[in-house]
Amino acid sequence: MNNVHKLLLIPFLLLGSLISRSQNLTWTQEPSYHATVFSNSSFAIGNDVYVMGGYYGPYTGYPATMEHQVWDFNTTTNTWTRKADFPGEATYGAKGFTIGSYGYLVSGWDSTGSGSGPNKTWQYDPTNDTWTAKAAFPGPTRYTTATFAVAGKGYVACGFSPYNHDVYCYDPVNNTWTQKANFPGTPRQDLPYFVIGNYAYVGMGATSNNMGGYFLESDFYKYDPSTDTWTRLGNFPGDAISGAFSFVINGEGYVLNGNNQNSVLYNTPVGSSRKVWKYVPSTDTWTLWGIFPDLATFGGMSASCNGAGYMGQGGYNFALSAIASYFYRLGPGTAPYSCNIVLKKYQISNAVYNFQANGNFSPTAEITWDFGDGHTDVGTSVIHNYTAVGSYTVSVSVNDTASTCTNSATDSVVISNINNCSVALQNTNYGTLYTLSTIVTNGAGPYHYEWSNPADSTFTSTSPDPIVTIPYNTPTTYCVSVTDTSGCVATACTTIADSQIVYTPCQIYLVVYPDPNVPGAYYSVLYTTGAGNLTYLWDFGDGSTSNVEFPTHTYTTPGNYTVCLTVSDGVGCSFTFCDSAFYAYKYGGGPMQKFSVASQVTLGFHDVNNDKAVSLYPNPANKEISIITNGQKIDNATIYNIHGQAVSSIDSPSQNKINIEALPDGVYMIEVKIKDAVSRIKFAKVSK
Repeated sequence: MNNVHKLLLIPFLLLGSLISRSQNLTWTQEPSYHATVFSNSSFAIGNDVYVMGGYYGPYTGYPATMEHQVWDFNTTTNTWTRKADFPGEATYGAKGFTIGSYGYLVSGWDSTGSGSGPNKTWQYDPTNDTWTAKAAFPGPTRYTTATFAVAGKGYVACGFSPYNHDVYCYDPVNNTWTQKANFPGTPRQDLPYFVIGNYAYVGMGATSNNMGGYFLESDFYKYDPSTDTWTRLGNFPGDAISGAFSFVINGEGYVLNGNNQNSVLYNTPVGSSRKVWKYVPSTDTWTLWGIFPDLATFGGMSASCNGAGYMGQGGYNFALSAIASYFYRLGPGTAPYSCNIVLKKYQISNAVYNFQANGNFSPTAEITWDFGDGHTDVGTSVIHNYTAVGSYTVSVSVNDTASTCTNSATDSVVISNINNCSVALQNTNYGTLYTLSTIVTNGAGPYHYEWSNPADSTFTSTSPDPIVTIPYNTPTTYCVSVTDTSGCVATACTTIADSQIVYTPCQIYLVVYPDPNVPGAYYSVLYTTGAGNLTYLWDFGDGSTSNVEFPTHTYTTPGNYTVCLTVSDGVGCSFTFCDSAFYAYKYGGGPMQKFSVASQVTLGFHDVNNDKAVSLYPNPANKEISIITNGQKIDNATIYNIHGQAVSSIDSPSQNKINIEALPDGVYMIEVKIKDAVSRIKFAKVSK
């Protein structure tokens, strides 16, 4: 079974102006951190940013070399000073928050990746440069949480191993933890978050795709600790991201870089767009502020301190082949001010540029732009869309009446193509259920989608990837019109001619899971289309093989191995599928020491009475299953447990979909009746 991965594009939000007029914010590269470190921790106290933990790169697997050192960056002198080493167990993925004049560090993952990381809460006193162990964190061990402080209390939400959505509150006065209302989105990790006023803002991040890998989210929420309630806000308009950097400047939130779906799936450079997004809570709107001036990373540290945002370190791609030591500040100028100016340009798409004026400007300095095409703008970071091909001279001027100084700089751009967006369509299907996927190139997101069906005026959708049902042997055309931020419109159509489902008689796939009770032990569930008389050839990734259907293999050296299985039915059908233990690490594993196959699940088969293909999707499933029947309406569906007992019966399920949330985890058989035909399919119910 082929896994189809796609980059999810988020529906359009009316963003208004794409520039920041209220502040003269600019990027400054500060002295680098003392080492290249990934997934480290930070908190800010007063005018100081404290950085600690993480592991040295590049990633070479477990056990990892963890960081005990603690460093203080003073934002007034712009210098690093080493402090007393962290006395607890060195971890990566821990998170910190600040309450009053103390910093706090919670959770994290140990050097072996065994899942037995610490659950202590540590308090740091900068006056005495000392650490004190406090009440243990009460939830399961985790890392890459959303950790913040509001109104004198600290909060830990979500995190990994497994994916969590529970929330805990720390009261420093009583040194106690209490559980709060769950985060309302899917359980996840690596969420951007920030605090503005008396509210926390949390969203995006990575969750499970139920196939051993990452799926990135775009939803965004506000938490009110006074009522212990979550409110869903507008979606993040950029690419769905995880491991991004986030901080607050002058009551507005900033989110930048991080993983997008392509970097997760294919190890492309993370945050390839390097976009910096600004969030205004009063209007619940995101604007594209500009472009980050260096190579993007994910999984580093970020903090709000002394009226500016600080960020640095992290990995350049999801494979962590290289890790950064850089350290940047985004913020207003500091006295003594000047009008010295450096003009930077960053191309967003064919005819859209971000221009930045870098310098140490005063808050009253006026920065004015002339784009050379008759249009002007103001601000330290502006975004301009050229509407005609040509060569243009761009100029920026600084006039600071408070400092009685002026200055200017120029650059040029050549626009050879003003088509800023194009769209292509592809589709994937499970039986008659099709997902129409848009692939937008050259455009400047966010995008707005309008879908139509020329033969069906009632069909509309604004989703980037709508799901439609195509009746058997009924060609159907769908069209999409995509509008990007610059106003560019691209259209595309696709015609789908559904054909009768034909299963590969030996199709198979496997997913590797860690044993939750035995470190280093992994098991696999085998999924097939149900054909018999199969032969098996396992490749365990270390040179060892087996032809046993349910093998057990012990590795000589613990590590990250790719396990592959090839099956054959002996009459010409052969199918190979692989899974990597690397994905299993996301479920809280560690180095693979032992592998075994626990069970086999049949996905579907041809109905023997009417030769109608019946299948089920997804499998395994968490909340709902869809029965694919080539357009046939189900009369009745009955679910049986492994003991043959009927646990649920549904007459004429709506759209052939069945809710299974109430079922305990396990393997089930569903019996589907369509007129005089009966089909039976096994499926697995799993919790996220």
